[in-house]
Amino acid sequence: MVLIYLLLLPISITILVVITVSRFLTTSAASKHRSPPLPPGPKPWPIIGNLPHLGKQAHISLQRFSQLYGPLISLRLGSQLLVVASSPAAASEILRTHDRLLSARYVPTVVPYDTVELDRKAIVWASSCSNDQWKAFRAMFRNQIFSAKAIESQAAVRERKVAQMVEFLEGKLGEELFSAGTDTNTATIEWAMTELIRNKGAMEKLREELMAELSPPLLGKSQIDESAACRLPYLNAIVKETLRLHPPGPLLLPHRASESCEVMGYTVPEGAQIVVNVWAISRDPTVWEDDPTSFKPERFIGSEVDFRGQDFELLPFGAGRRMCPGVPLATRQIPLVLAALVRNFDWCLPDGEDPAEMDMSEKFGITLQKEQPLLLVPNGSSL
Repeated sequence: MVLIYLLLLPISITILVVITVSRFLTTSAASKHRSPPLPPGPKPWPIIGNLPHLGKQAHISLQRFSQLYGPLISLRLGSQLLVVASSPAAASEILRTHDRLLSARYVPTVVPYDTVELDRKAIVWASSCSNDQWKAFRAMFRNQIFSAKAIESQAAVRERKVAQMVEFLEGKLGEELFSAGTDTNTATIEWAMTELIRNKGAMEKLREELMAELSPPLLGKSQIDESAACRLPYLNAIVKETLRLHPPGPLLLPHRASESCEVMGYTVPEGAQIVVNVWAISRDPTVWEDDPTSFKPERFIGSEVDFRGQDFELLPFGAGRRMCPGVPLATRQIPLVLAALVRNFDWCLPDGEDPAEMDMSEKFGITLQKEQPLLLVPNGSSL
């Protein structure tokens, strides 16, 4: 019996080795063909997913999740997968490296048009940016509507409209005025005025620049030269700092993956909704080291960082194929209006309210607005 056992032992060992090696090879082959995992994220609830985790301030909730799980995370909104990029590197992967596959538009069900109609009439909400219709729209915006020549040709009209605004405000000196709006430019100007009222040093520095470069004896009290305003360093630093702290679209508009692809070692499956949390990126202390939650226009003096889609730490208008086509106009209109408001009037809060006590709460939406609209009183300027 012992002899039989000794004779069979080498055979048993050989069989065991063959089985072990076979299993190892099978596992290795399977792992080579297995897709990378989804980005990490909070555990979803049954059926409704992570919807209860977002709350009313989704951009802030998503920032907190990114601090826990990393710069690329995923959540479930019901049955819909949401992928969120919350760092310059992750944003670059979404908006530049994999732009071709991740630039389709995720159209919310609240949009009152079907996909066919949107593709035929829209550029922002068109479901795809690879068809001929979208490319024709994009070319029209770039080469005609928002071309440098077209924008310059309308400068006098914008200057005239701003002068009319100044004349209207001159007739309302000492009265309370309600400043609010839903479009991105108006919201940005409201946030800029809010920050300037709260930061007297920045307001005075801007006044000094405007007085030196746009003095009333040269241009007339209400008229401001748009091209001159756009060249003022501190004014433009204020615009950039406002857009950093208060990006018009905190998550940009949602993208959709037209095909599955690998991003930062994770799978972004076909059909996934994708957003870039530019609000979180703009307040990241590893990106903006000098007190990122404070209003400091000086951080942009001498800096090459700009918001035209090449610097992924500052993306108020997005980047890549889906970048806002109206950026060339915004870069002219916002400084012009802001310069007119600050140069021609001294502003204060009603009833002697303390600027330090202003409510800075945000109202989350496609456009990030103040929860409590800004209320200011214009007085005659001392310039």
